[in-house]
Amino acid sequence: MVTNRLDLIEKKELIPHVYLFQFQVEKKISYTPGQYMVLQIDARIFRSYSIVNLNESEPQNLTLLIDTKIGGPASFFFEKMAIGENVNLIGNPVGKMVIKPTPNAKVFVATGTGLAPFIPMIATALHANPQEKISLLFGSRQHKEDYSEQFFQEFLNEKYPNFHILHCLSRHEGELPQKCHSGRVTQILETQIQHYANTEFYLCGNPAMVEDAKKLLLEKGAGHIHGEKYGN
Repeated sequence: MVTNRLDLIEKKELIPHVYLFQFQVEKKISYTPGQYMVLQIDARIFRSYSIVNLNESEPQNLTLLIDTKIGGPASFFFEKMAIGENVNLIGNPVGKMVIKPTPNAKVFVATGTGLAPFIPMIATALHANPQEKISLLFGSRQHKEDYSEQFFQEFLNEKYPNFHILHCLSRHEGELPQKCHSGRVTQILETQIQHYANTEFYLCGNPAMVEDAKKLLLEKGAGHIHGEKYGN
């Protein structure tokens, strides 16, 4: 079994129990935005995490977005992990949910840390073509739990006129904040998206959400659906 040591150099809590981890990679690796990696938590415990960022310079740094609310040995491990400690990467990054090279508009639908693979996918697409038509639907219960926008600050300006974030709040009370929509991501997906047949849809997050969104999109005639299920 080929392993690669990852040393923790930064740990930032975005909201309670959701962390951004930055590791220094022992042996340089490469990946395609959207792919994930397998980490060895214990002798017989392995978990998969999508890559948020992996720079090309040396020493190489890797960024992961990890939710520890779900409990279990991996959640406990990362909740307690301190700067200077390490974990093993098994093999190389894998996964087939990557940007498709088509001129179609793209819609990304995410809940929780299902956002992780979309961060580099959207950045790559917009760097290649600032005119790319991209919408991100990010679902959370309340506005204070929505940490999505901080990852896309460089794209929220007039240089990228066709990039939009739709913040979907399923349990919000009171007046809606600006740019927010009341309802689950599947509800907003149905009411805010106009064209389905020639749009590329990417789904990632809670398994039930992914299944519901896929069912809705098939009913609407969508022919390009790509998805990953996460346990959080």
